[in-house]
Amino acid sequence: MLIVVVNLPMNFIGVIAGYKMKKMKTPTKISRVPRDLPEGLPWFLNFNLMSVISGVVPVFVIAFEIYQIMGCIRGSSYIYLFYWSFYVGFLVFLIVVAEISIMQTYLLICYEEYRWWWRCWLLGASTGFFSMLLLVNYFLLGLKATQFTTVIVYAVFCAIFSLSLSLMSGSIALLASLVFNLRIF
Repeated sequence: MLIVVVNLPMNFIGVIAGYKMKKMKTPTKISRVPRDLPEGLPWFLNFNLMSVISGVVPVFVIAFEIYQIMGCIRGSSYIYLFYWSFYVGFLVFLIVVAEISIMQTYLLICYEEYRWWWRCWLLGASTGFFSMLLLVNYFLLGLKATQFTTVIVYAVFCAIFSLSLSLMSGSIALLASLVFNLRIF
């Protein structure tokens, strides 16, 4: 019922708004034939290194909030601290993800790497993987789960959180880089 009442009208509104929007104009002419990439990117543009950097730094920003959420789940008495720090931490997280993605996209464009779209999204989405590692660390070292159902519920909620964080941070990274590229060209 909720899908019919809320989701279906929102989808129609989104479709109508999308059709009425102007087409995005690219600042340069795009060729259908891809050009050759320069030979070998520098070591600091290695995808594995960039994914670690772009995944770990935002997780460090939100690590405090994740531990507060876990403390509230366990019944901490400091629940009043949860809300304000969560909003401030979320804002800082958004800014950090956007800045890191813009920096990495700028470096890629300086070395004439024109395939930055998916790479930028994947680098932003790597935050979810590292947050899952942080949550597994908390489960192994901090949470004293004795029942099987507790473990299953914790694992499912952590997977949903990490997947949602990956989708959100990847989208933020891609949109920030796209706006940056449209501004500089």
